[in-house]
Amino acid sequence: MSDNGNCKVYTAVSGKGGAGKSTVVCGLGAALAERGLKTLLIDADEGLRCLDLMLGVTDKLLFDMSDVVEGRCSAEQAVLPIESQKGLYLLCAPHAYGTVGAKMSELVERLRSDYDCILIDSTAGVGDGFSAAVAAADAAIAVVGCDPVSIRDARGVCELLDSVGMKSRRMIINRFDYKAVRNSLAPQIDRMIDDTALRLIGIVPYDSALITSSIKGKPIRKGKAYKAFSRIAARLCAKNVRLPKLKKI
Repeated sequence: MSDNGNCKVYTAVSGKGGAGKSTVVCGLGAALAERGLKTLLIDADEGLRCLDLMLGVTDKLLFDMSDVVEGRCSAEQAVLPIESQKGLYLLCAPHAYGTVGAKMSELVERLRSDYDCILIDSTAGVGDGFSAAVAAADAAIAVVGCDPVSIRDARGVCELLDSVGMKSRRMIINRFDYKAVRNSLAPQIDRMIDDTALRLIGIVPYDSALITSSIKGKPIRKGKAYKAFSRIAARLCAKNVRLPKLKKI
């Protein structure tokens, strides 16, 4: 375990489900680990967890967050290393809803010293799970699709982040399709930024390789989305990485 007092905790949020938040968490977490950061993913979607399937560790799952907060095991026993990506780890959500909740912040504080970065995959929507995940984080990353519903939901999420004092927040535009933007079938990037009131940190294109990686239970290793996650990870590490021309994303 590392002894890092500078661990940064991010929570990935969205409005309604379907924006691809969990896929982004897996891809970004793997990219951070590739940069040498010991990275923990926390699946906070109680009752509807999915990261264990997406990362291929379901058969190795013995304990989850509820076991840690209720004292049935240590955090070290519940955290699973991802063998397909050195430096990447997962702490799963419990099967039952409502067993962690407000204890999320306390749990994350216990884990901070062991990791360089923690990514929390929040629940979809803006209920208690959202509030608990945001309260445990230093910054929020809103995952937004290029459709009117996702954009409007993101603006609502931004207003809720304001209400709880979360000032550090960024936006990842997911499933970006340049042809759709060019043909006026999707909004321009500047319009999305204005409509959501969120600062952009990266754009992830639609990439069938993401579907394949989820089916195989391994982080994405190649393709346009892989490169996009690598750029976003670099920006989170305070590197100055320019956004490519949209047609090359």
